[in-house]
Amino acid sequence: KKPDKNGESVIFYISENIIDTENFNTDDALGFISFYIDYIDNDMSVLFINTIDKFKGKGLGTFFMILAASYTNTLNVKCKCIPTIILDDDSDNSWNMKHNIYVKLGLKYINTKPEPEMKGELMDVVNYWNTFQKKYKNKLALL
Repeated sequence: KKPDKNGESVIFYISENIIDTENFNTDDALGFISFYIDYIDNDMSVLFINTIDKFKGKGLGTFFMILAASYTNTLNVKCKCIPTIILDDDSDNSWNMKHNIYVKLGLKYINTKPEPEMKGELMDVVNYWNTFQKKYKNKLALL
């Protein structure tokens, strides 16, 4: 979808085939992230992130988060206007601090348990790339 004055909706996906984005069906992707960059509230909201079972726990979700944050950061080169990432953690690891990718990326729960709302700094996620790259160096060669 093309950006408007209020914001921009973006979907990144990985698939074995080219997907018609006009009729995007999440079942056609190995994984994807959908997010909204809000020019009014000055934040990036992760709407949905998913990987198929075969790729869960293999870093693909973290990769999507870094990719989305990096894309949003390209807008910040001119305006420095999107400092924050927000999301509702509806994952299987919600409130599991040891295994939660969002916590590893620097996001924090902003309400008490069991409320899933999280917030973090965009640059913390962008800067996680170096750590991610070292951890998944061999797997990145396959992309």
